[in-house]
Amino acid sequence: MTLWSVRSGCGLVAAVALLTLPAAASARQAGSDDDWCAQAYSGRQASHCEVRESTLAALPDVLDVDGAANGSIAVEGWDRGDVQVRARVAAAADTDARAREIVAGVTITTEGGRVRADGPARDRDEHWWVSWRLSVPRALALRLETTNGSISVTGVRSRIDLEATNGSLRLADLGGDVHGRTRNGSVRVELSGKGWDGAGLTVETTNGSVRLRIPDGYAAHLETGTRNGSVHIDFPVTVQGRLNRDISTDLGGGGAPVRVTTRNGSIRVERR
Repeated sequence: MTLWSVRSGCGLVAAVALLTLPAAASARQAGSDDDWCAQAYSGRQASHCEVRESTLAALPDVLDVDGAANGSIAVEGWDRGDVQVRARVAAAADTDARAREIVAGVTITTEGGRVRADGPARDRDEHWWVSWRLSVPRALALRLETTNGSISVTGVRSRIDLEATNGSLRLADLGGDVHGRTRNGSVRVELSGKGWDGAGLTVETTNGSVRLRIPDGYAAHLETGTRNGSVHIDFPVTVQGRLNRDISTDLGGGGAPVRVTTRNGSIRVERR
């Protein structure tokens, strides 16, 4: 059974099952929820937001999160053996009461590790959306997809598949076999350690800039490039063949492939 706690506005308003937290931690979480909800909507309609939380003790082979039409996804690795799922459910309508009613009609499921939201029909005057924050074991495989929203992943080393249509990708301190793609959005990658731990990293955007930060002394085979945009590398590299907008070079003696590319956008590679 999935246990959910629900927060709305600046306090706890309803619960299917309340997870016990120390008082100080509960207060910090409530403040974080207020800030997160404050970011949910800035339009002129009435709106309502609540944060729902659950813990998955039984780990799936792959955690599959669908951000759907307008949801961002943020995943952070931790050293615990369970998954914490936090969902920010928000709606906009003509009245506060109607916005609350729409939020109440949104359901969230996590069966089999497939994290989804479903709710009332949307139209121009009434709409809802769900964004996700998840804490996961560092070795848990991930499949994350959204249409209009960003995806960020930090501190995970596993098989990771990411896809966004209109949204940025933000990746830091990763390892394993990572594949990411966005059509319209920037890509930011921050590597850590002395070299890539795993099969490699391949991330691409069609329309967006790329920023890649690499530790001093990092070992990898770097591939980066753009069709329409500038390339700036903050440290010297050795490139075989003609120097153009496509760069393939070994860093620190070489290693697993790190490929970060764009078709239409600038590229900046920085040493940190």
